[in-house]
Amino acid sequence: MILKIIRWIFGYETFFVKSKDLVNFINVLNRNKIILWDILKIEETLYFKSDINQHFHILKIAKNTRSEIGICAKKGLPFVWKRYKKRFGIVIGILFFLIFINILSLFVWNIKINGLKNLEKTKINGALKEINIKPGVLRKSIDASLAKQLIMEKIPEISWISINIDGSIVDISIKEKENAPEIIDQKIFPNQIRASRNGQIEKLEVYQGKPIVKVGDSVTKGQILIDASEFSNNKSEGKVWAKTIHQIREKINILKNVDVETDNFKNIYKLCFLNKNINLKFWEKIPENWGSNRNIKKFKIFNKELPFKLIKEHYFEKKQTQIKVSKEEAIEQCKRNIYHIINSEEFKEIKIIDKNEKIIKQKNEEFLEMTLKCFENIAE
Repeated sequence: MILKIIRWIFGYETFFVKSKDLVNFINVLNRNKIILWDILKIEETLYFKSDINQHFHILKIAKNTRSEIGICAKKGLPFVWKRYKKRFGIVIGILFFLIFINILSLFVWNIKINGLKNLEKTKINGALKEINIKPGVLRKSIDASLAKQLIMEKIPEISWISINIDGSIVDISIKEKENAPEIIDQKIFPNQIRASRNGQIEKLEVYQGKPIVKVGDSVTKGQILIDASEFSNNKSEGKVWAKTIHQIREKINILKNVDVETDNFKNIYKLCFLNKNINLKFWEKIPENWGSNRNIKKFKIFNKELPFKLIKEHYFEKKQTQIKVSKEEAIEQCKRNIYHIINSEEFKEIKIIDKNEKIIKQKNEEFLEMTLKCFENIAE
């Protein structure tokens, strides 16, 4: 790669030679220590590249060996300079452009935030703006160590934060504080904690009250686990961890409703500069029931991202239709639906130990059933 760059800087030419004795021609070049590369022979024609300072030597050798020679291409900085040296305006324009890019690199144009779980990105951006970390500020004006302290004071839910400045990008990594274990407080039966589902007891954490069950016991839904009837404040508190079984069933449906894009569509272009969108069309009205997708084109110079983007918003009329899919595709859709449930808030505090799936038939319908072996707190 470095050698290619050096050759481009000094310039090189691509030659073609026709001769009945090409071997003799190459031997003469070698004896004169002329460096060639990318040598290719097609029938009686030889193609090769060489530095421009060997131009006249090669032509002289071709004449002495009675070879027909020509130049296919001239590439490199000397030829570019020769082409544009009389166009003074282009040179000045390139110079100003390079200066402009260098000035842009002194500012922050993009902020990346990583590691968010429960915190909203808008809250972090709001705190950053309050301490003057936003697109358009000078990189030198950002004191990373001071900024970390101020953000942690403004947002106490953050336990750790790092701020790194890479070119025109501020990269922020955040670790949120873990919530303290929630103590179960029974409102209906404050003196009793009962099982929320069937399971086998694996672990007991009794904060107040008397455990009615022990590790290894199998319990059913509604069974008393901890009782505080004998205590003065008549209130039970604690957690009971058990192995449980969850079953999720999805119907296998080979008919699928899909939204099809019609030929009726509109494209709207926007210019985004410093996170501000500028509409390039103001008169377009889009029906509310139309679908849309967005394509963002970013511009980079020398691997540096410029502070503006071109946004293309494609709006299209939707028409719902029913299509038939294969059974395998229907099963895959059922799996996606089940995993969507598993990844929902309902299973947030549940640890899945094992899972298996099977297809069951009921009358004229088929279902995909997934059985989950779990570890969870069943105290309620």
